[in-house]
Amino acid sequence: MRWACILLLLAGSCCLHAQRYPFVYYTPKDGLVSTRARQLFQDSKGKLYIATFAGLSIYDGARFTNYTVDNGLADNMVNDVVEMGDDSIWIMPNTNRIHCLVHGRMKNVKLEGFCPVINRLVHSSN
Repeated sequence: MRWACILLLLAGSCCLHAQRYPFVYYTPKDGLVSTRARQLFQDSKGKLYIATFAGLSIYDGARFTNYTVDNGLADNMVNDVVEMGDDSIWIMPNTNRIHCLVHGRMKNVKLEGFCPVINRLVHSSN
């Protein structure tokens, strides 16, 4: 009796399928700056920031906007991306500089004194 129940359960489980989520794989052909991502960050407006070894890609749900040394980054390798205000994104390239992206325009944040390479920036409430 016990073996019959086990066989019935095993026979019924062959027809079961796990839920499948739709995944989309983006490549440089789709506009992504590099497939070697270091970090992903989503801001409060839903934009996705992909920090890569070759620059920063920003995905707004329809297209990519890329930033590299040609667009003002100090280094193509991006270590961290943090939202600092309504439309202010801070970008930490693999140097001792910080960039601020405001309304799509790249600006440098002035740092006082010695500053080593910044790997992470922690945003706190105060």
